[in-house]
Amino acid sequence: MNDPLVFLSISLEANKGAYAVLVGSGVSRGARIPTGWEITCDLIRRVAVTQNQEVGEDPAGWYRCRFCKEPDYSELLEALASTEPERQRLLMRYFEPTPEERERGLKVPSSAHRALAKLVSSGYVRVVLTTNFDRLLEHALQDAGIEPTVVSTEDQVKGLPPLASALPKALVCKLHGDYLDSRIRNTAPELEAYSEAVSQLLDRILDEFGLIVCGWSAKWDVALRRAIERRSTRRFTTFWACRGEPEEEARRLIEHCQAVRIEIRDANHFFEDVLDKVRALEQLGSNHPVIAKEEVKLYLSEYRYRIRLHDLVTREVEETKKRIRERIHSAETFPTNAFDPEEYQRQLTLYESMCEPVVSMLAALAYHDPGGYTKLLVKAVERMSTISFPGGPFCAAYQKLAFLPGLFCLYAAGITARANNRWKHLAGFLLHARCLDPVTGKKEPLISAMTPRAVFAGMETDLCNLLGEARGQPCSGKADLLAVPSEYLFERLQPKLAEYLPEPSEYEEVFDLFEQLVSFVWLDLNSQPHQAGQIGSQKVPFGRYIRRIASSPSVEDSRLFKDTEVLPPSALRFGLFLRGSSHLHDSTHLHNIWLDHRNRAWQAAGRS
Repeated sequence: MNDPLVFLSISLEANKGAYAVLVGSGVSRGARIPTGWEITCDLIRRVAVTQNQEVGEDPAGWYRCRFCKEPDYSELLEALASTEPERQRLLMRYFEPTPEERERGLKVPSSAHRALAKLVSSGYVRVVLTTNFDRLLEHALQDAGIEPTVVSTEDQVKGLPPLASALPKALVCKLHGDYLDSRIRNTAPELEAYSEAVSQLLDRILDEFGLIVCGWSAKWDVALRRAIERRSTRRFTTFWACRGEPEEEARRLIEHCQAVRIEIRDANHFFEDVLDKVRALEQLGSNHPVIAKEEVKLYLSEYRYRIRLHDLVTREVEETKKRIRERIHSAETFPTNAFDPEEYQRQLTLYESMCEPVVSMLAALAYHDPGGYTKLLVKAVERMSTISFPGGPFCAAYQKLAFLPGLFCLYAAGITARANNRWKHLAGFLLHARCLDPVTGKKEPLISAMTPRAVFAGMETDLCNLLGEARGQPCSGKADLLAVPSEYLFERLQPKLAEYLPEPSEYEEVFDLFEQLVSFVWLDLNSQPHQAGQIGSQKVPFGRYIRRIASSPSVEDSRLFKDTEVLPPSALRFGLFLRGSSHLHDSTHLHNIWLDHRNRAWQAAGRS
């Protein structure tokens, strides 16, 4: 994934309620709540003051020397406050705001707590694990209209109802206790192990839920580290948000969990960003190019998501086809009258916009998948290229535009596959893909029917004018009318594929390589070397690369790429050229056929 925060947001939105969040002291740090160890050290200073002692910069060291044992939070509290009300009043200064602090926004729920509470109230998060003693999260949840089930002691854990009944409201597990309970875990021995009841609850949560970690260093909490280490299942991806380099203990856990690490500025910005992105996803659904692409990359990341990936792509293909069907079956949206240039341009824009999500999905899948989803890709492109029309008269130009989404899908997936040398995908598109001819009702090779020249047949001059207006210069030269359908695709797909081919020169090179490969495979499927003159040149799928090739009739002068550039030796095992071993090693004879068709096509256009 390019952006792990987007990865996390898509996972949360797509798997509502499937994630638990683990927050440490870093989340409350923005509210100026001290850590448990900072409180312990301050209590030691108070004990020292009562004994007229100076602790210096190492309160814990002073305590060990003075009392010959490790500092104990409970003993310190008892030494400073003998009754429960006194202890609570002592601790309140660390956790409850004074009027001045409240006015300054200190020791009150931070934006991190409130964003997390909104994720809980929206159902995206159902379990929060925390090592913090404060009650800021509980306050934020209450402000969001949620009264959570809170467990902070072993007795509460034992009395917890089954998770199924506890979770509708939300469950907050305070693993180290609550500041108003003197039994909190704070010292090294206390953090070494949990009770059996707490360990069992923690194991179940870690087994059944994905995990999002923020503000936890993992350095001191041995028992919690061990619980994560014994986690045997990974139903969902683990995400670990941290500022800068993590501690060594956290780094080992990240590696053990195969977690996605997210660099963050602080907890406030992290949870706010997650909430904003999840809300945006909720409003957009999957019907947005960026979201569609990122969902594919998410599900490609792990084999266990293969069924979800299949369903995601299939659903988007069928939803796009449904939009096309609704358009061509409606007299209001599918014009049947005489051709109008302005209406044609409007139709172009509409068809392009309605297929953007599926185009984005297939481009990402063809680029990133090494070959496991070729059948899914081929089926998707076939479905997008098979269109049936109702009876009645139609303007042919408008009718052909219904195939534009399929053409966009083929080109986007083909170009990204070529960019990353995914030859299995290319063989699937060019050799095995079929589509239904709406006239004959028969299936034919996709590259015979789904070509720019076929979709834009008769509209070359209008496309020339559109491109000329966009560039501020008219089309010119004898190759323009042959190349302009591909030129239009070239212009429209470039921003959509910029992630894979960011440099304009690289994009042009790969686009032209793909189109020349299509031309040669088409010729190989439709001709023998001695039958060059028997195929109508108007059917040959010339590409925009024809404009880059010299008009000389000789083979060498009209070559744009070397044979091994069009079809590298590593690709030959996929059988892109079917007949004869000579086809596999030297495309000169195919280039001769291509050159003959190009010259005759120019002559037919009156451009000798």
